[in-house]
Amino acid sequence: MSNELQKSLEFERNRVDEALEEISKKNAELEEKLILLEKHDRKYNILIYGVEKKQNKDISKVVYNFFAEQLELDEEILLSVRFANLHRLRSYENDKRGPPAILVKFIHYHDRDLIMGNSYKLQSGFRILSDLPVVMKKERSRLATIAYKLRKENYLKT
Repeated sequence: MSNELQKSLEFERNRVDEALEEISKKNAELEEKLILLEKHDRKYNILIYGVEKKQNKDISKVVYNFFAEQLELDEEILLSVRFANLHRLRSYENDKRGPPAILVKFIHYHDRDLIMGNSYKLQSGFRILSDLPVVMKKERSRLATIAYKLRKENYLKT
């Protein structure tokens, strides 16, 4: 192969590598923006875990009853809480983790804050969590595992 042809190939390879690096950077930026958009879209959502599934039961009544019984909220307060949407998440066959979660999307953010602020009243077996993108859930889980190990190793209490 001639020296000039080799230089030309090397030049093209460098150009392709630079273009690939630029595309990778832009892809990473777009992925981060997508996560932030998804997080913003889920801002008004909560997930309720542990509520048994009942046949032919109106899901909004189930959620209102859950808030009244478990969070001990007054009926007057509950009547002001409005949902944009709510439904059960899909459950998988042979899922031993309990009933499928209920996704609740509030119309007003302060209603979501009211519920989250009273979630400390929940009995064991129930949980209310913020709805986050999958990537953020995995990262939180990873960090929680690390924090648990550190507390255990250093005999720390929180």
